[in-house]
Amino acid sequence: MAVSTLLPHLPDPVMHQIILLLPTEPAIRMSCLSKQWEGVWSALRILNFDEGNQPQHDDDDVDNYKHAKFINILVTYLEFRKKDNQPPLLDKFRLCMQYLNANEDAIIGKWLSNSLERNVKGLDISLRSKHQEVECYYCLPRMALVNAKSVTNLKLECLRIKDIDSAEPEPIFPSLKTLSLKTVYFDGEVLFYLILGCPSVEYSSLTSCFFEPPVFHVSSSSLKSLEVKNCNAQHIEVDKAMNLESFVNKLRVLDP
Repeated sequence: MAVSTLLPHLPDPVMHQIILLLPTEPAIRMSCLSKQWEGVWSALRILNFDEGNQPQHDDDDVDNYKHAKFINILVTYLEFRKKDNQPPLLDKFRLCMQYLNANEDAIIGKWLSNSLERNVKGLDISLRSKHQEVECYYCLPRMALVNAKSVTNLKLECLRIKDIDSAEPEPIFPSLKTLSLKTVYFDGEVLFYLILGCPSVEYSSLTSCFFEPPVFHVSSSSLKSLEVKNCNAQHIEVDKAMNLESFVNKLRVLDP
C-alpha cells in the first residue's frame, strides 16, 4: 500500500503552538516545508540564532561550510521577513556567531535594523573572531545605537564601538535598564558617552573590555550597580553616581 508523504494540514493555531515550542533555526526550516507552514515564523517574538562553539578541524573547508550554512539561515529569515507587512513586536533577539571578516557586516547590519524596526526589548550580540587584533572585530555602526529606542536590556560581546561622541542630539538608549559588555573595544571616550546616553540605566557590567586610551570614566545618576572585571585602565573615575549601591572594581590596572 502506498504511503502518503504529504504533510498533514493542521489548523493555524496548532501550527503556531508547534512553532513557538521550537528553537529559532528549526522553526525557520519548518516554515520552508509547505505553503501552509510558510510565514508561521512571523509569530516568533524571541529569536535566538546561536552558531555554537564549532570544533575546529584540520580542514578549514569543513568549518567554513558549517558557517556558510548558518549564514544562509540568517539570509533565509530576512527573505521571509520581506513578505510580512506587519511583523509582531520582538521581545528578544540574540545572535551568537563567529565573525570572519567585513563581508558579513551587511547581514549583521540588516539583522540589527530588522530587530530595531520591531521594537526589540532585549538585544544580545556576540561575534567571536579567530583573530585578537582589534581591527578584525566587528564595529557596531552608530546608526544601530541611535535607533535603539526600545531596548531595555543590552548585552554585547566581542565587538568594537568607536563612533559615539558628545554631539548626539538625544539619548542613545532612553529605555535601557541593564548593560552588559564583555570583550568590547572602546575608542576614545566612547564608553563615557555610551553610558551618558542611557539616562535610565541601573545595572552595568564590564568584563575584559579594552579602552584606547586606557582611561575608564563613567558618569550616571541612575546607576545602582556597576561591576568592572579584568578591564585594562590606567585610571578609573565614577562621578554623579548618587544612587550607586554596589561597585565592584577588579580592574587589570596598567602601569602609567
